[in-house]
Amino acid sequence: MLKRALAGLGKSLLIVTGVGYGVLIAMDDMRDNSQTNAAGDDSAQHVLARLSRIEERLLHLETGIDWVSRAEMEAAIEQLSGSMASDLDCRFDVQNQSVQSLRTMIARTDELLEQVIENIESTSLSV
Repeated sequence: MLKRALAGLGKSLLIVTGVGYGVLIAMDDMRDNSQTNAAGDDSAQHVLARLSRIEERLLHLETGIDWVSRAEMEAAIEQLSGSMASDLDCRFDVQNQSVQSLRTMIARTDELLEQVIENIESTSLSV
């Protein structure tokens, strides 16, 4: 879902860039046509026609894009953070079990060491 949200964001940024580029091209055409054409009627019609074509392309792009709403993006982020929290909890549980196992092993080792020391002391006293 996060992939989808990021893809939608990328497409939106691409559209904004395209719009900006289209406006710049149209303004350049208007400037060039106004300098070369003294009458101005043909250049104004040409620019309007070009702007109309740009608008049609943008409308076509808008209808073709699957827009991602803010709620969908928040849901994707929430799902990702929930997954990460779940994974972290699982790791802590495993780590806690490992620590408990080590404590048990240490306690058992201490008991065995005490028995060995007692046996050595009792053997040395009897000799």
